[in-house]
Amino acid sequence: LQEAKDRIKRTYTKHSPRMIDFFSGGGGIPFEAARLGIESYSIELNPVAIVLQRALFESTQTYPGIANDAKFWGGLVLDRAQASLASFFSYPLPEETLIGDPIVYFWSRTVECQKCGFETPLSRLSHLAKRKNRVVTIGFDSEVGDSGTWVITETNNLPPEGSTRRRRQGHRCASCSEPISADSLKAAGKRKQIGEVLQAIAFSGPDYKGKRYVSSADIDPEKLPNSRDLANALASLEQDLGGELPPFHLKQWSGIVNPTIYGYSTAEQLFNKRQLLVLLTLIRELRKAYL
Repeated sequence: LQEAKDRIKRTYTKHSPRMIDFFSGGGGIPFEAARLGIESYSIELNPVAIVLQRALFESTQTYPGIANDAKFWGGLVLDRAQASLASFFSYPLPEETLIGDPIVYFWSRTVECQKCGFETPLSRLSHLAKRKNRVVTIGFDSEVGDSGTWVITETNNLPPEGSTRRRRQGHRCASCSEPISADSLKAAGKRKQIGEVLQAIAFSGPDYKGKRYVSSADIDPEKLPNSRDLANALASLEQDLGGELPPFHLKQWSGIVNPTIYGYSTAEQLFNKRQLLVLLTLIRELRKAYL
C-alpha cells in the first residue's frame, strides 16, 4: 500500500489526483482510492448503498469503535437468524454422507411446454466453477425419470477460450425441443404459471479446498421444506413485523425494469419463499436488536 501511495506522489507532484465514481454502490472503489491518498467522490441513488457508504466513510472517522460494534451486533443477529431458520435448512443429504455445510442453493425458474407439457427449466447457468485446474459444469437431462434431472460434471481442464460463451438465444423445451417464445413466457408469467426447481447445492467444509457441488437428484426431498410450512412461517413472520407487508411496486419500464413484462409486479415476487423467509427473518432480528 505504501509503495502505491509513493508512486502516486511521484507522479502527481503538484496535487493529488481526483477520482469520481458515478455508480459507486457500496463504495468499494472510492474507499480504496481514499486509502491511496486520492481525492475521491462517489455518486449513488440506492438509499441502502448510501447508508453503507456513510457508515464506511463518516462513522468510521467520528466513531472509531464502530467496527467492533458492527461485528458484535451483526454476529448476534446472524446467530439468532440461523437458530430460527435451522429447521428450514437442515442437512439435505443422507446422514452417512457428510461433506460439509450447505452454503449456496441454485434454483431455476420453469415453464410448461405448450406442445408436450414438459416443465422446462429456464436457467442459462452452465458452469458452477471455472478455474485453471477445476471446471464444474451443470446441464439438464430430460431423459432421466419423468421430470428429468440435473447432471454435474467435473474436469481438470479449462475449456478453450471463447468456447463457453453462450449467445442469447430463445428457450426450447428440454424434452421435445419446441421453441418457447418470449410472448408465451410473458403470458405464463402474467398467469402466475412460472414455477421453480432446485438445480444443485454447494457445500463447504473445513477438510475440503473449495466447494463441492451436489445435483438436486442426490438431495433428499424430505429434508427440504414444503410449501405449506414455508407459507405458515412467512405468515407468522409478517405478524411479528406488524401485519402484511406493504407491496413495493416495480415500475413498468420495458428494457429497464424487465420483470414487470413477465408478471412480476412487486419486489416480493422476485424471490422464492425460502429467500423471503431469510430476508424477513433478518429484518425481524435486526428490529429486535435495535429496539
